Parts: sequence; C-alpha cells; structure tokens
Amino acid sequence: MLLRLIAFVLVFFSVSTFFNTATAQPTWTFDPFGKEKKPEQYENRKLGSEKTADKKFTTPRRFIQNNVTHFNYFYNSNNRISLVIERAKASYKDDYAQLLAFYPFTLESTSAQKIELDSVILSSTAGILLHDLRNDWVDNMYLLIGKAYFLRKDFDSANLTFSFINYNLFPRKKKNDDDDKVIGTTSSASGGSISIADKEKRNFLQKVTALPPSRNDALIWLARTLIEQGDYAEAAGLVNTLQNDPNLPKRLQNDLAEVTSYLNYKQNNYDSAAVYLEKALTAADTKQDKSRWEYLLGQLYEMSGQYSKASEYYGKASKHTVDPLLDIYAQLNEAKMFKGSGDIKELNRSIDNLLKMAKKDKFEAYRDIVYYSAGQLALQNLIPPMP
Repeated sequence: MLLRLIAFVLVFFSVSTFFNTATAQPTWTFDPFGKEKKPEQYENRKLGSEKTADKKFTTPRRFIQNNVTHFNYFYNSNNRISLVIERAKASYKDDYAQLLAFYPFTLESTSAQKIELDSVILSSTAGILLHDLRNDWVDNMYLLIGKAYFLRKDFDSANLTFSFINYNLFPRKKKNDDDDKVIGTTSSASGGSISIADKEKRNFLQKVTALPPSRNDALIWLARTLIEQGDYAEAAGLVNTLQNDPNLPKRLQNDLAEVTSYLNYKQNNYDSAAVYLEKALTAADTKQDKSRWEYLLGQLYEMSGQYSKASEYYGKASKHTVDPLLDIYAQLNEAKMFKGSGDIKELNRSIDNLLKMAKKDKFEAYRDIVYYSAGQLALQNLIPPMP
C-alpha cells in the first residue's frame, strides 16, 4: 500500500508543480508526503527533490547528483528489470510445431516476480525523491517505473506513467519555456508535419555520461501497453503518428517496427506482421532471440503463401540458432517450402541433411524427432506440389 501511495503521489502531484529552470529536461518541486505525514524527527528536513528550487544547479552539483542517481538507483533498478525478463525467458518453452508467440516469455511469468518489480518501483521512486530533479536521470527513472508496472501486468499504472512522461518530460530549450506546450501539433514539427516525438540533439559529454531522454522511448512503450490492454485502435493511431514523425530518432526506428509488427501479429495480420518484424530483427536482445524471430518470420511468410521468403528465414534460423530443437524444425520447415515450389531435388537434399543430423551427438536427445521429420519429408515426394 505504501509503495502504491509513493508512486501515485509522485506522479500526480508533480504534474502541476513545475519549476522553470533551463535544463535539458524539465524540473519541478513538490511535497510528496505533506509535513504532517513525515516522522516527527524529519519534519523540518527536506528531501533532495524539495531542494530543487532552493539551490543553483552548478557543475559540481550536477556531477554529484548525476552519478549518485545513476549508480546508486538507476543502475540497480535497470539490472533488476533485465533479471526479471531473463528469468521469464529461462522458464519459457516454445512449441516449434505451432505458431510461436511473439516474445520468448510471458507477462504471467514476469508478473509472478512481484517482489523484484516492486523493488524497482520503490528504488526508482526513491532515486527521484532523494535527488535534485534537474539531474539527467529523472526521466530514465520514470521509464523504469513504467516498465516495472508493465511487467507486473498493471497496465493502467503503466499507461499512466508513460503518459506522464509524454505530457510533462518534454525538453525545455530555454529558461521560462512554456510548461503548457501542446503535444502533437505542427508547432513542434518540421515541414508542417504533425510531430509528437522530440529531436535528440546531444553533445559529446551527454552521450558519454547519460542515456538519451526517455520521452521518445515512453511513446513506444505506451503503444505496447495499449496493445496489451486490447486498445488496438488507439495503439494503431499512436504507431501511425510515430511512423510519419520526422523527429523520431533513428535509434528507435527498429523498436517502432517491432511494436508495429506486434500490433499486426495480435490482430492476425500475419503478412504485415512479417514485413515489420523483418525490419525489427536488430532490435532482438540476443542472437538466440534473433534466430527465434527469424523462425517466426518463416512461419508468418509461410502462412502468407510467400514460400520463397519463408524458406529464406527458416534457413537463417537454422544457421544462427544455438537451440538444437529449433534447428531441427527450421530445417524441416525449410524443406517443406521446397515442396511448395516443386523443387524435389532440394527436398531430397534436406532429407539427407536431417539423416546426417541424427548421427551427431548434439542431436542425440532429438533423434526421434529428426527421423520423424525425415519421414514426413519423404512422404511429400508422393504428394503433388502445392498449387
């Protein structure tokens, strides 16, 4: 209950209490608990965030605040998020005989790790409250809070957090910049196009010492949250706007392609899902995740009747994967595509490859599947090619 209260008050109370100082990101002051709620011994003491309006943000202060917030709070919280996802992946088992799920883990598995995710929310909230709000990591901490809510399947809170970042953490270019800036108008765009993203112009020092501003990332995560909430129309509107946004940075183009593919996948638009997933391959977290997506691409193109493209990606999945079972199914499905094209010679070559696989030690545990797969392919020689 206390955790929810802290995060709730932090997000909502700070919306209307900005402090006008020129920095790379907005700053604000707020009293998150109220004097009457503080323990008696701390009644006359201020949190670091409450001191934002009282002290100049000098270079030494910026250096100290950035490093303490980064290494004592952001670093640990970010690692916990990664650990939660890694555990969820480790417990997930794919059925390669069926259409793969889009992601190699489930939110049921991540949400079961509630203690870790609550720790992320609490630590990130403390990282914001205890430090000067003008430091470079505040927006990144908010993004971690939103991710933690998302992985906890608390989609309403995730939506609220990402929306808060969107509407309030836009960059101020100069002192006394307008806090009532309207998001998503031609006034913030180039060439008259509607823009909701921010240009990311950072100097060398900023690139070395801090992460990019999180507002653009939050827009991507907001779209993904809307998809999980089943609000496909709203998600599609946001995705379409970002696709045509001249200010969306290049570093997020693959992430946008990923969420666009996921939106189409959830709506069973497999041909469109394949087109965007192909663009998003470099967004995969690991080489194994990439090979898994390549296998999924083969499935999607096969379901769309594009057998040549399906064969291409089944072949890539087989070549890149470290999972012997995925390798077997990828080779089996690649060979089936030769049947679709009527290439019997290649089909026979694939059968020979499977029989060779059965002799290798690393496939020993899967020999029954290998021989069964080879038998299936052999039967295809007796069946007319697909039209």
